[in-house]
Amino acid sequence: MLGIAKLLMSNPKLVVLDEPSNGLSPKFVKSIINILDDL
Repeated sequence: MLGIAKLLMSNPKLVVLDEPSNGLSPKFVKSIINILDDL
């Protein structure tokens, strides 16, 4: 999750994520998906 936050701080034009929820707690997976969907 920290890696995604650090990535977004640089305001990239394109983000490619391979299994962004890998290794996250199941309770955070839906939150991450919602955040990425809002981008």
